[in-house]
Amino acid sequence: MIHLNDVSITYSGELSAVLSNVTLTVPEGELCLVVGPSGSGKTTLLRLLNGL
Repeated sequence: MIHLNDVSITYSGELSAVLSNVTLTVPEGELCLVVGPSGSGKTTLLRLLNGL
């Protein structure tokens, strides 16, 4: 299972958060798609989940 609770990420030097107050639960065995426009934080979210 993947669980995030109220996660926010701001890159150094930036004024606003790339991810703000994200809460997400993906049960084991479930498929989750991450979609959104360019610059919406998809890659940041996946890097967070991967521990990069």
